[in-house]
Amino acid sequence: ALLGACGGGAAVRIAAAEAARILGVQVGTEGAALRRAYRARVRETHPDIVGDDGSRLRQVREAYAVLDPSRPGAWSFEPHAADNPFRSSSRSDASTGRVGSWGSPEAQAKLQREAQERQERNRELQRQGWAQGLGQRQADAQVFNGRPRKPMPTSTLDWYIALTNIRVRPEPDAGAPPINAVVRQGEKISVNAEVVIDGQKYLKLRNRPGWVFLKGVSGEWSGKPVLRRT
Repeated sequence: ALLGACGGGAAVRIAAAEAARILGVQVGTEGAALRRAYRARVRETHPDIVGDDGSRLRQVREAYAVLDPSRPGAWSFEPHAADNPFRSSSRSDASTGRVGSWGSPEAQAKLQREAQERQERNRELQRQGWAQGLGQRQADAQVFNGRPRKPMPTSTLDWYIALTNIRVRPEPDAGAPPINAVVRQGEKISVNAEVVIDGQKYLKLRNRPGWVFLKGVSGEWSGKPVLRRT
């Protein structure tokens, strides 16, 4: 309780109204609201903040004891007191990697080790992610739409004559569904681009859409030239 000298030194308890004024609450405030006000006043009057000898903080503590007699020892100068508002919880320290200014040297050393281990794990994950990303980029350079990436065609200007009927493809891929066009046997065609994929040469038709291939892919023409340069 807040005690003061009276007459020959007898100690008296201050009124609840004065205690409420010190904590900045209404008389009758209790429970969580009273605890919040008390903790706020502790922060405001702590010797580290106001630079005094602790008398203002003791006054706040004793005022709290007047309004909440069930907790006469509401404030303690011990660093690890349960209601010390300046003490960082172990959870926040562990999650942020910070070491509080209070605590045993062993606890501080443990928090420092944990923070260093987290940093090292994060760096290793970053290195692994970079390596995986590089490997993925290299793989992407070889694959497009789930299939091996095709070489780029080169420009050319040639004439060929068809040795048999050839069904025109929409792209340089003999396995692609043919379009509704055929180069007839004996027909002379002009091409303006060529590309070699998996040993097969594809030729882009110059005067109409589509591609043809140099070697047959089925039947009696399989593996044999179906076009001859003129």
